[in-house]
Amino acid sequence: MKRFILLLFGFGLLLPFSSQATHIAGTDLQYRYIGDSTGIPHHYELIFRFYRDVTGIGAPNTINISVQSSCFANTNVTLPFDPLVLQGQVAPTLFDCVDQQPGVVVSQLYVYRNTVILNGVCSDWRFSYTCGACRNPSTNSPPNQTYFIVVELNNTLGPNTSPVFVSEPVRAFCTGRSFNWTQNVFEPDGDSLFYNLIQPLVNANNPINWTAPYTHLQPFPTAPPQSLVVNNATGVFSFTLAATGTFVCAIGVDEYRFDSINSGWVKIGTSVRDMQITVAGICSPEAERGVYIDTTGAGYLDPATGLFTVDYSCDDSLIMMSFGIDVDCFSIAPDGTDFRLTDPNGVPVPIRGLIPNCDFDNATNTIGVDLHEPLRVNGIYYLYSKIGTDGNTLLNKCGFPMDEFDTIAINVSGCYDPMYNIENVTIVENDYPMVEFAADTASFPIQDFDAWEIYRSDDNGATFNIVGAVNTLMDWQFEDLSGIPSVGTDTYRYRIRLVLGNRRFQNTRNITSILLESDNNGQDTNFHNLTWNAYDGWGSPQYHVMIGLSDGAGGFTFQQHQQGGNPTNQRNFAFEGPQEQGQYAIRVDAHDPNSGQYIASSNWVIYGVLETLPPPPPPTEAVEVPNVITPNGDGINDNFIVRNIETYANNTVTIFTRWGQKVYETSGYDNNMPWDGRDMQGNQLADGVYFYIITLDNPATFESEEKKGTVTISRGGN
Repeated sequence: MKRFILLLFGFGLLLPFSSQATHIAGTDLQYRYIGDSTGIPHHYELIFRFYRDVTGIGAPNTINISVQSSCFANTNVTLPFDPLVLQGQVAPTLFDCVDQQPGVVVSQLYVYRNTVILNGVCSDWRFSYTCGACRNPSTNSPPNQTYFIVVELNNTLGPNTSPVFVSEPVRAFCTGRSFNWTQNVFEPDGDSLFYNLIQPLVNANNPINWTAPYTHLQPFPTAPPQSLVVNNATGVFSFTLAATGTFVCAIGVDEYRFDSINSGWVKIGTSVRDMQITVAGICSPEAERGVYIDTTGAGYLDPATGLFTVDYSCDDSLIMMSFGIDVDCFSIAPDGTDFRLTDPNGVPVPIRGLIPNCDFDNATNTIGVDLHEPLRVNGIYYLYSKIGTDGNTLLNKCGFPMDEFDTIAINVSGCYDPMYNIENVTIVENDYPMVEFAADTASFPIQDFDAWEIYRSDDNGATFNIVGAVNTLMDWQFEDLSGIPSVGTDTYRYRIRLVLGNRRFQNTRNITSILLESDNNGQDTNFHNLTWNAYDGWGSPQYHVMIGLSDGAGGFTFQQHQQGGNPTNQRNFAFEGPQEQGQYAIRVDAHDPNSGQYIASSNWVIYGVLETLPPPPPPTEAVEVPNVITPNGDGINDNFIVRNIETYANNTVTIFTRWGQKVYETSGYDNNMPWDGRDMQGNQLADGVYFYIITLDNPATFESEEKKGTVTISRGGN
């Protein structure tokens, strides 16, 4: 619980001199245009916040504000206490990081308020406050200096309300920790803002005296030195403090508005916060606990798990976390990776992002975990802390982290529990696996159905990859045509997952296909020693060895092999197939012993030859035809011998005179009974030139070819 004690910090806007002598730890002056509601031009309300060291003189009853410009005469405005504010209250954030100890400045807050009507338009209106020898002592500047603060207004572009400092100025820090300290403002007019470190002042023209080595840009010691960073766009201080002490610093917020007539940006005002911070040597034990879950709120300690548990209903999509100490919003990873969520089956649940609910100090004690998908599974989810993509877990405002793997249990109830299961994996026609599954459609709202996702593992279950989906609710088969190399070389393991309303539910069990192997695989023999893997589609499967005869068209007709010991509960089988010539295939079937609905078939082992064929014909040789015969009875070249014609069983030889008269013709010409120069009546033909046509049927190609030429009969020579 936060202690309501205030550290003196300064908020700066310049006000007129006050005769009250007090130790000022900080001031904050704002102006608000109210002419729109009162109907009075240039009508403004001034609000002054005053932080006093409780060890100094009491706060004055009124504050004098000096109003100055180069256009009109100077004037003073007296601001009394704001009657709506409890005066003297202390800041709630002073001891967030350190315990109360000597050297930590404790301060009280007083608020003053009144209105002023400016004389008109001017570019350099100034509202200032001064107090002689009122600045509180500090490590980085000498004591007893005048306190002076001023804010500016340029109303040449119209009325303007200053930015309102809304972040808490008063905090004590500790050495050795990294801080993000936000100087946050509310800008009602939508003007552009620029934050920067400025000089704390003793009068309108002079800064305070600095103690070496401090300057307004490095007003306190940091590690490493000179490492203080200010984000000019957001007003965030980032630093790690290196030494103890009390330090003065000041922030200026410049306002810019676009001048559409002159097409340029014009500075229309400046707000200032003049503050004093205390740095202690050690942080409080509460801060050093880091970020931790608040277990005093909604939820309970589960005795079974020992974890803080919160109950949620089905379809909730926002998980709220409460913390026992404020979280620095700058430590929250924008992508939500500071946390992981797993469902009751250990499956990660995507987180859309974190909703931080940050306050004006960029701190929060509640964070919403926005889920991509609602909670839709009954049981215990686990939400645990992780190092996000920003390189850290959550940090508290004092720079201490949340323990990694700090876990909250999310108990979800009221969800439907879809019932579905994978039933069988079978090899279809030695070609591809087919997965069969079933579901109880009464166990989930079928109108939310999206798909059945099919996952396959090719490495014995080490990894599963999605290979397809079935998008029809009652279509409970999936043919895996996703490019498996060969069903005869490996097993394939499958499981199913239901997608319902964009939510992926639990995976089913796994089933592995049957791989049949033979020591004589592919050989022309009917003897085989078969082995196969255990089928896990159901318990104690019985295996049937099946023999298939080729139908001559690439298919096989299977029946159970009639041999002792078949079917078998073993995973090996000595196989002796039919003796008849032909092509055969062997497969193993596992039958579902429960419903009898499913059969898991293996790949095929194919052996034998497709059919018995006649021996191939001998190769043909070229036919050689003579171009002369000498039928004179001397036994030399007396006959028409056509070499190699006997290799052509189907042939025809025809002889013609030069005038086309056929004188000889025969089929199946035989060199043992050759033509000897006689006509078909047995008469000797006259010497001279004759023509022949020989027709040959090629036994290898079953094609006919012709040879044509001339042959000369000459009885007078050899």
